[in-house]
Amino acid sequence: MNPKVYLPYMKLFGYSFISLARIKAAGFDGVEIHIAGYSNKERLLETIAKAHTLGLETRVHQAWSLEESPTFWFNHLLNLFGQLPRTGYTLAEHLPADDVPAVVYANRWGEVVGHDKWLLQTCEVFDKDGNFKTSYKEFVRVVKTHDLGVVFDTQHVLEFMLNLHGVEGLPTDKEKLLELLIKAWDDLGPYVREIHLNDSNPRLGHHKGRNVFLGTGILPLKEFVRHVKQSGWNGIVTPEMSPLKLLKPGELERLRHTVLNLFKD
Repeated sequence: MNPKVYLPYMKLFGYSFISLARIKAAGFDGVEIHIAGYSNKERLLETIAKAHTLGLETRVHQAWSLEESPTFWFNHLLNLFGQLPRTGYTLAEHLPADDVPAVVYANRWGEVVGHDKWLLQTCEVFDKDGNFKTSYKEFVRVVKTHDLGVVFDTQHVLEFMLNLHGVEGLPTDKEKLLELLIKAWDDLGPYVREIHLNDSNPRLGHHKGRNVFLGTGILPLKEFVRHVKQSGWNGIVTPEMSPLKLLKPGELERLRHTVLNLFKD
């Protein structure tokens, strides 16, 4: 099994951390373009067109308002400089078009119904009181009721299931983590079209413990991927980690090969 492998792509203040040409040269099949940092849809569509010219497939990823994700210091900075959407924005305002594939947060399920190319991520934002807007149990119910496409995130789904607001609270027992991941996959697997493959190291704390290089954290990714393959799933896999950690020569290629090796038959 060789899934398509995408890489997250972000531009802030008009600059990208890693160029589209560099991503293509590293062998990735596509990019998932984060909408944070785009001041208007025209510029976002220009990036999509450039990616297609290079032969990269595309999806876009919903941004968040500061109210929806206030626990990270950099969101306060991004909001100060107008890089995040305003409080109260709608998907219709935010996403470029109905026919552009998009990844959106769990509480937006009502806006996703009727849009086959908009997928719900197993990740939730906060309400004004600091609670998840939708519970994991409710998320599973609405996905099954409305037959909605899902992006399964190996890090966020654990936070979602355990009602945690950071990886520092994750259990450290790999058997327990695998049990939770398999439970979530069995709940949602038939609806999953993309996997966000993440690893975590809770000992590094709220910020640094997220999205560490695959295989350097505590998540049982090899065992989880084995279960995914046994289910017969095939789709897109997007490994997520800080782009600053991928600037070193060879790191993009190493990340892609790590993903492919996990899914190797």
